[in-house]
Amino acid sequence: MKTWLLISVATLLMSFSGCDREAAVEPVNVDQLLGSWKLVEPGSYDVTLVIEPVVQTWEKLPVQLFSLSGKSAVNTYNSSLNYTDRSKPAITISAIGATKMAGSSNAMQFEQAYFANLKAVNRYELTSKNKLRLYYDSTQTGMLVYEKTN
Repeated sequence: MKTWLLISVATLLMSFSGCDREAAVEPVNVDQLLGSWKLVEPGSYDVTLVIEPVVQTWEKLPVQLFSLSGKSAVNTYNSSLNYTDRSKPAITISAIGATKMAGSSNAMQFEQAYFANLKAVNRYELTSKNKLRLYYDSTQTGMLVYEKTN
């Protein structure tokens, strides 16, 4: 009886221990990245990210090319994303171009950090169809968290 009770309690504890966690969803394909996203972490400013496919006229598999654009704290920006589908999928983001408007010093500092972190992104994770995590490794390691807007 004691053994049965211990097994039951252990099973219940294991089932409840993961309730607050958001498990990664392995994407069926990279097209799940397409669309408009809003930055929610860090969420100091209204920052957007739009990911669109680029039509390639040559066969360059397993690399796929996507265009990135959006609005940061002050300026609009654009770049491209290369997705490599190998045993361990990886992404790289090219140099980021941006308009040259001025803003407050806090907004400009946030924007420069955002661009540096976005450029250093090397992997992604979809925790649901509407939540995207981009992991970066530059001067510090971290992640940018987005929610889908369309």
